[in-house]
Amino acid sequence: MFLLIIHNQLFLHYGNELYVSSFGVIRYGITVFRMITMGFAGGAQPILSYNFGANLIDRKNKIAKRGYYFTIGFAFIYMLIFYLFPAQIAKLFTHDPNLIEMTKNAIYLMMYALPFAAYNIFTATYFQSIGHTKKAVFITSSRVLLFVLPLAAILPNVLGVNGIYLIIPFSEIGAFFISLGVRIYHLKHIKRYFTLS
Repeated sequence: MFLLIIHNQLFLHYGNELYVSSFGVIRYGITVFRMITMGFAGGAQPILSYNFGANLIDRKNKIAKRGYYFTIGFAFIYMLIFYLFPAQIAKLFTHDPNLIEMTKNAIYLMMYALPFAAYNIFTATYFQSIGHTKKAVFITSSRVLLFVLPLAAILPNVLGVNGIYLIIPFSEIGAFFISLGVRIYHLKHIKRYFTLS
C-alpha cells in the first residue's frame, strides 16, 4: 500500500487522474500474476524443504529446476497475453479511449519485467525452503529498498510519467541481478563445501 501511495502521488504530480487509473489496471494484472506465481512457489516449498532435510540433494535440485522453468514459463505466457491483447484487457476495466491508450502504453512499458519477477519470487522461496531466511529476506527487501525508492526519486524527474511506469520493471530487473548473484554465490559455496568434505 505504501508503494501504491507513492506511485499514485507521483502520477498526480506529473500527470493526472487518468494515469492513476491506467496504473490501477496494470496493478490488477501484476497482482494476479504475483499471487499465482507465489502459489506455484509456495506449492514447491514443502517439497523442496522435505528433500533438503532428507539430504536428497539431487532430487531437491531437480524440483528447483522444474520450479524455475514452470514459473518463468508461466510469466512469459502471461506477459505475451498482455502484449497481444492490450486493448482488450484495458476494455475489461474501461471504455474511455484515452484511458485505453494510456493503459496500452503502460503495458508496453511494464509487463516485460514479469519473467524477472518470477525468478525473484521463486529464488526467495527457494532460500526460505532450505532455511536460508536471511538470503530470502534480502532478495525480497532489495527490490524496494535498493531499487523502488531510489528510482521513484530519480526516474520521474528524468522521464516524466513514463519514468513512473518504469519504476516497477527496472526494480524487478535490478532485484533479478541481486537474486542471480546470491544464487550463484550459494551454488559455488555449496559446491566448495561438498568438495572439501
